[in-house]
Amino acid sequence: MEEEFRCHDTNEVRHQVDVVTLLPLSLDCEKHQTYIVQFQKDQVYRVPSYENALLIERDRNSPSATNKERQCCPHILLTIALILLGIVIIIAITMTILYFIFTPNTKPTFSISNFVVINPIDKISQPHYLISLMAKNPNKRLGIEYQKDANVLLLFEKTKVAIGKFPRLELNPNDSNKVMVDLIGTNGPFPHSMKTNMNDRKYNTLVPMDLEMKINVKTKASHLGTWVEKCNVGCMFKVRILKNETRVISQECQTNFKQS
Repeated sequence: MEEEFRCHDTNEVRHQVDVVTLLPLSLDCEKHQTYIVQFQKDQVYRVPSYENALLIERDRNSPSATNKERQCCPHILLTIALILLGIVIIIAITMTILYFIFTPNTKPTFSISNFVVINPIDKISQPHYLISLMAKNPNKRLGIEYQKDANVLLLFEKTKVAIGKFPRLELNPNDSNKVMVDLIGTNGPFPHSMKTNMNDRKYNTLVPMDLEMKINVKTKASHLGTWVEKCNVGCMFKVRILKNETRVISQECQTNFKQS
C-alpha cells in the first residue's frame, strides 16, 4: 500500500504508525517535496479519528437518542400485547365453535330391560343385583364413549342397597347396545322393608327402586375426541319380585350432561 504525503507532514505520519519505510523519490526534497510511504500490511488499522469518535459518542449520549429508545419501548410492548390478545381471541373462538359442534343436540338415553336378584345361600353373604340396560345414542353425527369404573348406585326408599361399576361402552352415531351392570348389596340381606314388600302375598305389590349413575363421557367425531363431560343418569322404576322371576313394571330415566 502506498500513499503520497507532503514533506512537512512526514513527522505526523511517523507518530501514527510503528514501522514506516521512507523511500526518497529524489535527492532534492525541497524541489519535489514528495515521498513514497510504504506501510506493512499488518500495521494498518481502520480506526476512526479522534474527532469522529467524539461525534459518535456525542450523538449516542444525546437526549434525542435516549428519547427515541424510550419511545420505541411502548410501541414494542403494545405490539406484543396486541399479538397475545389476538391469539387469545382466536383460541376462544375455536373452543366455542368446537363446543357447539361436539355438544350433543340429542341426549343419549338409558332404559332398564331386565332386573335379576341373586339371593345369597347363607345369611352372611350379600345379594347380587344384575341390571341389564339398553343404551341408545340418537345423535346422527357424533359417537359416544362411556368410560369405565363409573359409580352405579341402587337405592330403595333413598337408602343405598347396592353399589357397582359401569363398564366401558362405545356407541357409534345412531347406535344402541346392551350393557350389564353387576351390583353387590351393601346391607347384607335385603332391608326389612324391602323384604316385607317382596314377601307380600298380593300379586300387585310393586317394589319402587332408584338407579343412579355418574358416568364420564366423551363425544367423538371420526377419530377426534373431545373433553370429558359428566353424564348423570337417574332411573326410577318399579319391579315385581316373585320367587322365580322379577319383572320391571314401570320406569322413567333421565340423562343430564355436566361439563367437568
